Amino acid sequence: MWWPSTLPQDLAFLAEVLAPFAFAPLALGWRVLLAAPLVVEIMFSGQWAYPLARAGTHWTVPLVSLIAIGAAVVIAKYPRWANWAFGCAIVMALFFNVTVVHIGRHLYPPDTFGYARARAVALSGQPAVYTPDDEGAFVVASPDLQAQLINRWAPPKNPKPAWITH
Repeated sequence: MWWPSTLPQDLAFLAEVLAPFAFAPLALGWRVLLAAPLVVEIMFSGQWAYPLARAGTHWTVPLVSLIAIGAAVVIAKYPRWANWAFGCAIVMALFFNVTVVHIGRHLYPPDTFGYARARAVALSGQPAVYTPDDEGAFVVASPDLQAQLINRWAPPKNPKPAWITH
């Protein structure tokens, strides 16, 4: 399929990474098209184990860096935009992005029992099979050479925006 199956999540990701900069890079006009290859690479990557459009993954670093550079150019030209960017960054850090100051952020995985079970399976050496929705448990169990991640190319059943932590 040529259209991304996770389009709502991908658009939420773009809003999530633009919002701390008060969407300043969009003021660059046609120059935002220079970021198109990075956006296409992230949004149209095919059926991976999880959508690539997640803030904080290594796939998004070039795009977020380009957004920061674009915001710096706009804010240098229009310094009053800095106030809006500062305010938006505070709101995003406190309520949306998974940062250390995020209100309600879990300092541990919310499914501690599931991770403990996956770790016990890994240490037992027993064969274990995980689906893409259980990828976190698979990572915990991955020291077990018999752990397998099956159906890796199927999209997750419940894709969520990156800022939803549980």
